[in-house]
Amino acid sequence: MDMNKFLIILFVVLLPAMGFSQTRPPLVSLDTMANQTLPTVTHEAFKHGEYLRFRLHYGFVDAGEAELTVQNSSRQFNNRDV
Repeated sequence: MDMNKFLIILFVVLLPAMGFSQTRPPLVSLDTMANQTLPTVTHEAFKHGEYLRFRLHYGFVDAGEAELTVQNSSRQFNNRDV
């Protein structure tokens, strides 16, 4: 078998087959995670009402703005507020 036929077989048959063999990891959410024992820690880093505001720009072109706000939530995970 000459080198050209070998390369054709490699690119046409073997490389696409390698792409199909990869699998994606399963999705995990807070509702489906197993219960874990978590340490009791008091967090004072963020408080209700705090916010961060970002302005994204490149030179004189404004690309956008983003704002992150700390809010109270009724959701819990392992009997802890999240």
